[in-house]
Amino acid sequence: MASGKLVYKDKFEKNSYSLIELGSDELVDAFESSTKIAIKGLANDEAVLCTESKTFIIRQVNTSNTVLLVNTESTPDQHVIHGATTSTIELVPCTPRLNRIDTLLKESSYSGSENEPDIIKNKTLYSYHDLLSIIQASENQLLDALEAKAAFQLDGYYRLFDRNYLHHLFDLLVTNATVHSYDFAQMTLAQAKLCITEEMNAVDQEETVPDQVVVASINAFVTHRVDVNDDDTRLTFDDAKICRFLGEWLLSNPRAWELNDFLAVWQKLGHDVFKPKLQHLDGLYLLHGDQMETFIRYFPVADLPTDPRRRFASLFAEKFLWTGEEIEPFLMDLAPLSKEREHLLLKFTRASKRENTMYYTSKVK
Repeated sequence: MASGKLVYKDKFEKNSYSLIELGSDELVDAFESSTKIAIKGLANDEAVLCTESKTFIIRQVNTSNTVLLVNTESTPDQHVIHGATTSTIELVPCTPRLNRIDTLLKESSYSGSENEPDIIKNKTLYSYHDLLSIIQASENQLLDALEAKAAFQLDGYYRLFDRNYLHHLFDLLVTNATVHSYDFAQMTLAQAKLCITEEMNAVDQEETVPDQVVVASINAFVTHRVDVNDDDTRLTFDDAKICRFLGEWLLSNPRAWELNDFLAVWQKLGHDVFKPKLQHLDGLYLLHGDQMETFIRYFPVADLPTDPRRRFASLFAEKFLWTGEEIEPFLMDLAPLSKEREHLLLKFTRASKRENTMYYTSKVK
């Protein structure tokens, strides 16, 4: 800057400006382009900043020096101070806060047309723009999460399936596909829709399932989503999705399951078409027992805190000792990358190795 006087502008106020540090090319591009940027958070939330594709924690970092914001006005030798600050704002990438999707949409879960009048009258419904403004996630992250949860739009509002109702539709699909001798590897959307609707129409004349609901239920179990009018499209069923859904449906029904009994019933639910493996339920269960008998119980990662410290406290409240294989599924949503998970384990646990197996105990008080 050229030499000259520093003068304060009229009605100068300290900290009337904030400086944001853009620590990556992606952030620079987002701020310089027409990309939508939003700061999200309800009254008691830690605020986050969202671009179209990523979510960032907003942190204030204090500096030892005062930063003056100036420009030249009136004469070349006079520099007007418009602002002064002793801190900057740092944007740190974080995982999106998606748990609120279930909280918001669970009460209005779709469980059949006969229940819709009560839902519409007594429950709060949320449009896509409602969710986008409330959920602390980027637009792309929100869309991915809604698809992963098999959420669908009905009359302009996003809905989740009631788990028992979705299981009923799936059972109709598989049972009637077997009756018609349809090959699951060759099944079209039209055939799948027929399997779900024909028996329902015959048995319950009052139950009318909208086409978009039928197709949404099918999309919950395929690798590539299809549209309502894609009747000739050949479906590719996703074994992992189907087995995970069936296993979670079984586990979430209150009952003490001995592991072998659970595996036997789970196998039958797949109608010998879809082959379940325990790995399909990663992040949904805990095993306990002894060498004589092992039990499995429902323990979904979605119910755990998203704050890392609280997450580890919850995990070690359930079990004093975890193997790496046991604890990793409960960290994937916080730390998708292996190095990130290693960092969390180093920060919040103590590791010890016994007979080539790594075990973790808590550092969290």
